[in-house]
Amino acid sequence: MKTPSTRLNKKVIISAAMALLSLTTMVVQASVKIEAAYVLYGQSSDLTLLPMARVILAGAGQICPQLKASVGDQSNVSMSIRINPDELNFPVTVCEAIYPFSTQMQVENSDVMLPKINKDIVNITIFGDTGCKSSHQDCQLNSSNWPFPSLVTKVAETTSKPDVILHMGDYNYSGTPGNIAIKGLVNKVQVYDAGDNTTQGLCQIPGAYYGQNSIGSEFPDSWQHWQSDFFSAAQPLFSQAPWAFVRGNHELCSRAGLGWFYFLDASSSLLGQYHVQLSCPAAENPNPEVFSPPYLLSFSSLNLAVVDSANACDYGLLNSDSYINQFAILQNLIDSADNNKPTWLQMHRPLWGVDGLDAGGSCGNNSSAHYCYVNQTMQNAIEHSPLARSVDLIVSGHMHRFQLVDFKSQKHPDQLVIGNSGVKLSGLQPKTTKVLKIDKNKATVMGIKQFGYMNISLSSDKSWVGELLNPNLAEPVLLHCDSKKYPMCSKTKNLTN
Repeated sequence: MKTPSTRLNKKVIISAAMALLSLTTMVVQASVKIEAAYVLYGQSSDLTLLPMARVILAGAGQICPQLKASVGDQSNVSMSIRINPDELNFPVTVCEAIYPFSTQMQVENSDVMLPKINKDIVNITIFGDTGCKSSHQDCQLNSSNWPFPSLVTKVAETTSKPDVILHMGDYNYSGTPGNIAIKGLVNKVQVYDAGDNTTQGLCQIPGAYYGQNSIGSEFPDSWQHWQSDFFSAAQPLFSQAPWAFVRGNHELCSRAGLGWFYFLDASSSLLGQYHVQLSCPAAENPNPEVFSPPYLLSFSSLNLAVVDSANACDYGLLNSDSYINQFAILQNLIDSADNNKPTWLQMHRPLWGVDGLDAGGSCGNNSSAHYCYVNQTMQNAIEHSPLARSVDLIVSGHMHRFQLVDFKSQKHPDQLVIGNSGVKLSGLQPKTTKVLKIDKNKATVMGIKQFGYMNISLSSDKSWVGELLNPNLAEPVLLHCDSKKYPMCSKTKNLTN
C-alpha cells in the first residue's frame, strides 16, 4: 500500500522532471540559430487578407519557438512546422503562424523582431529578379556586380519605410543552372523551363522532362543557394515590412521549386479549410508541374491579385488550358472583391512585354517586324477568360530590365516590368521609346537598362506616383512615374542606357 508521502514524493519527482524537460526545451530553442524571420501575405478560406509569420531555424527537426509581443499583454503565438521536402539538402526547420495586425512580435528567446503591419498601405517597394547569376557575377553580399544586397540596405536605411514589399520572382539564380549532369547520362541535359529554352515560336519541352531534382541529379535545389541568393541579402528588410511573393520560372519544380514551396509560397494549412502546403511532385511523376491557384490580397486601398505564371511559355501556348482556368478563377476572385478599389495584377512573367525577335525571326501572331509581345500563353488565356475591368496595372519581372507598356487606359491595363534588381541585365528592347501597336491597341513602350527597384505611393483618388531608384548612383532617381500622365513614366535628365 502506497503511503501519502510516497504519493507526494512521486508527484514531486514528476513535477521536477516536467520542469527539467521544460527547461531543456527552452535551452534547445535558445541555442538554435535563427536563419531568417519574415511575414508574408496569403488569402484565407473566407477570402480575407491573412498575414503569416515564418521563422527558419538551423537544423532539421527543431522545436518551433513562440512569438511574443514586444510591448503590451498580447498573448504568445504558437508556431507549427512546415513539411520539409528534403532534409538532406534543406537542413533547416520552417515554422509558421498567423500573424496579428497592429502588433509587433518578437521571436522567443532571441532579439529577432518582426514588423508591425497594417491593412492600410500607402508606400510600396518593388523588387524583381534579384538572384545572383553566378556565371557572370561574384555572388558576395558586398559585390558591386550583384546590387540586390546593397539595394536592400538602402531601402532599410530610408526614413519612409514601405508598408509592403512586392517581389516579382527569380530569387535563386546561382542555384538554378539551365543544364545539369545526371548520373548515368553521358552529356548534361537541359532542365524544363516551360518551353523558354527552345527557339521563339516553338514553345515545347526540349526532349524528356528533366529537372534539378530528378533522380541522379548532381545539382539539386538546396538551402545553401536560397540562403546566399535571397535570405542573407534580404535580411535587413524582414523586420521592417511584410512581403507579397510571386513565383518565377527559376522556382519551377525543375529548378528551385522545392525551396519555393517550403519558404515563400503562400499556401499553408493555416489559411483554413481545404488549404494545404503545396509541394513539388517527384520529377519522375507523370505530371511533374504544379500550377498554384491565384489569390487576392485585399488591402484597404488596393486589391492585389497574385498569379503563378512560372509555367506559362513566353513564345507559344504550352500549358495554355491551365492558364485559361487560372484566369477564370482570378475573374471570380476579383468579382467577389470590393471593386471600388483599384486592382493590380502581380505575376513574374509580363502579360505585355516587348522583346526583340531572336534568330528564329518569329514568335507567332503576336509579333511585328522587329518585336515579339510576350507572354503569349497568358495572352491566349485572357482571350478566353478576360481580365476584370477593375484591373488597371500589371506588375511583373522576368525581363532583366525596366520596361513600361502604357496603353493609355485603352483595352488593356498598363504593364510595368521591374526585373532589374540583381540578375545581370539583358539588352534593352526596344532601345528607344516607341509607339507600337500591340493587340490592335496603341501603346507607348520605353525602358531602361539600369539596376534598381521601384517605390510607389498610393493616393486616395486611386492614382499613384513612383520612382525607379538606384541609390548607389550619383543620380539615384532613374525615372519619375505618375499614373495620371501619358506616358506615365519619364526618364531623369541625362540618363543614358
